[in-house]
Amino acid sequence: MRERALEHLQTVMLPFWKSLRDDEHGGFYGEVDFNLAVHKDAPKGGILCARILYFFSTAARVAGDSDSLVYARHAYNFLRSSLLDTRRGGVYWSVDHTGAPLDTTKHLYCQSFAVYGLSAYYMAGGEREALDLALKQFRLIETKYRDTIGYWEEMDAAFRRGPQNRLADDLHVARRKSIQKTMNSILHLLEAYTELFLASGDTEVGEALARLLELIDKKIIRRDNTQLEVFFDENYNSLEDIHSFGHDIEASWLIDRACEALASSELTDRLLARDKEVCDSVLARGWDKDSLWKERVGNTICRRKGWWEQAETIVGLLNQWQRTAEAEYLRKAGLAFDFCLTRLVDPRPGSEWFAELGECGEALSGRGIVDFWKCPYHSGRMLFEIMRREIE
Repeated sequence: MRERALEHLQTVMLPFWKSLRDDEHGGFYGEVDFNLAVHKDAPKGGILCARILYFFSTAARVAGDSDSLVYARHAYNFLRSSLLDTRRGGVYWSVDHTGAPLDTTKHLYCQSFAVYGLSAYYMAGGEREALDLALKQFRLIETKYRDTIGYWEEMDAAFRRGPQNRLADDLHVARRKSIQKTMNSILHLLEAYTELFLASGDTEVGEALARLLELIDKKIIRRDNTQLEVFFDENYNSLEDIHSFGHDIEASWLIDRACEALASSELTDRLLARDKEVCDSVLARGWDKDSLWKERVGNTICRRKGWWEQAETIVGLLNQWQRTAEAEYLRKAGLAFDFCLTRLVDPRPGSEWFAELGECGEALSGRGIVDFWKCPYHSGRMLFEIMRREIE
């Protein structure tokens, strides 16, 4: 798997994403449609930029691709000069193709990925300014977003709370106006703080990371350990019966990684045991022979298969195999890896991964190859985790 992962990184993913560097306006082009047309005038999202920063930084550090550090610095410069609000702090949701502010919302999700990308860039190149910016972002999050229970998410440019949460997408509109907090934002804040703690060793970051694990333990994971709740009101009361298979198997290894970063305690030991149950619940309810369905909403299972769910499945299964030595986890990880490289990777020259497959296995043309969310983060990180875990 490691050899195939490295080959795929070198022959498909790195060439594709390097080709999207915008040398005129900075950053990387924000859209490639299903027909592989590059939209050079598309908006550039803060999340996409931070994820590209993570991708190239980690390719340099884990895969030894020194050229990637040049591309990481290109993403870093754009994040710092165009997406960061230098006056009030925080990262914008999006800018236009020239770098001018477009959507000045400062969602927690976007702030988290800025911390994540900056931490990865510091670990790859050792640039102290990047770590200082990551720590500044951390303090902004703790000051502006943290409340007595957890974290508020939707904020405008002046850090005033929004009326609803944009992460409640169009698939879940029934309670959209009631949704204020999400599992998704907490999960990615967790990974951001984990990477920042590993990069900095900062005591305050470690304390915040422990608080996040407490929140996940008490409010996010169901008491029966079958799944993570998805959408919440401001007090973390669950609002919909949804089982997001991809998020849950992603959470199972990201929580483990946070626990490892903090070292053993009663809380981390308890969460490590719960993570295995969460992973097993995903396999029992969402596994389809060689891949993972999207989610269950009420009594209905959505049988589409997204690129990111499959990538996270591979890492989650490898993580459980390493923890338990149970061969079935490794067997399923191999099946999912084959599924990704043979079904989700776009065979057309000059392309990358399809975003999603339909119930009959067809590539869905409604999503492009690159957009605000379609990025090299999940799939690239899966390749890096295969390489990193093999090395360790």
